[in-house]
Amino acid sequence: MWCRRVYFSVFLIDDMEVSMSTSAPLEIFVERLKKVPDPRSKRGKSHPFATVLALVLLGLLANISTLAEIQRWSELHLNQLQQFLQFRTRKKRKQVPHAITLARVLRKLSLQDLQNAFAEFLNAILQDTPLVAAVDGKTAKQMKDELNYELRITNERNS
Repeated sequence: MWCRRVYFSVFLIDDMEVSMSTSAPLEIFVERLKKVPDPRSKRGKSHPFATVLALVLLGLLANISTLAEIQRWSELHLNQLQQFLQFRTRKKRKQVPHAITLARVLRKLSLQDLQNAFAEFLNAILQDTPLVAAVDGKTAKQMKDELNYELRITNERNS
């Protein structure tokens, strides 16, 4: 939940609508995604890799659950998205990647590389922001771990 709250302030996603309050976080977002290695062969590069990743991540942040819906959402918001993403042009029109293209890219994607890029992005935009977390813990005296210590459960809530 805390991650979503961060992105509301960055991308202002509200009812599947993207409006940009400032271009700096969006430029940082795309630059970090460009660092993720592209697993596709040279033949299969119709759309920029960072654009494909950004569309999927923005769609997920907008609470869109399927790739077909992300494709439709991208087509509806193409005017806003093309301000910071590069799209393929065909017959003088910008073209959004198809849902099948999104699936093929995601199938080959390294999750570790994506997590590293995403962490770099969060660190870049939150470097001057103090983070506060409330931690609550419980001890289950009836349960023991492998070293015979009481099991401790913590619950963290970021605000």
